[in-house]
Amino acid sequence: MKYIPVLVLSLWLLIGLYFGLGGLTKARLDETLLNLEQDKEKLVKDTINITYDDLDFSNQYEFQYYREAESVEKIFPWTMQLSSFFILIITALSYGLLGGVVSLIKEIVFDRKVANEQQVWSVPVLGLLTGITVLGISYLLPTVLVKNGGEIRPVTLMFLCLFGGMYSRNLYEKLNGYFNKIFL
Repeated sequence: MKYIPVLVLSLWLLIGLYFGLGGLTKARLDETLLNLEQDKEKLVKDTINITYDDLDFSNQYEFQYYREAESVEKIFPWTMQLSSFFILIITALSYGLLGGVVSLIKEIVFDRKVANEQQVWSVPVLGLLTGITVLGISYLLPTVLVKNGGEIRPVTLMFLCLFGGMYSRNLYEKLNGYFNKIFL
């Protein structure tokens, strides 16, 4: 019975890592493909005659595009079927979840606390929800503070979600203070 918290925590960790890394990998792939698209004209002119994975390629653009995309599709097939915005949401949730797991493990290691079954469910779920909160804040603040709010940088957002999940108590206390000053 005392192994259930360890198993649940391990499951959370694996889920967070798989979906978090998948989203981050897809963001990197999108950036790589955008750079490849900029060189498309030159790469299409670079003719080749290569068979790879039983597919024939006649130019460098097709070959490089396929190589980049197929490596991500093999490990994270769900990233190729969902919209970029939905993947961003899943990734923010995943990194918030990982932050919650890190927070709980940190308490176990440094504070020598024993995690109970309630904590191994509630702390990671709070981290997960904190990920979506940080995503919302990252959309809200540039829109409110800057005229032409730019595009959200996925890597920056993911680590903000991770830290938000790790320090969710502090984050919610600060947000509560800000909302009390603004709305009360």
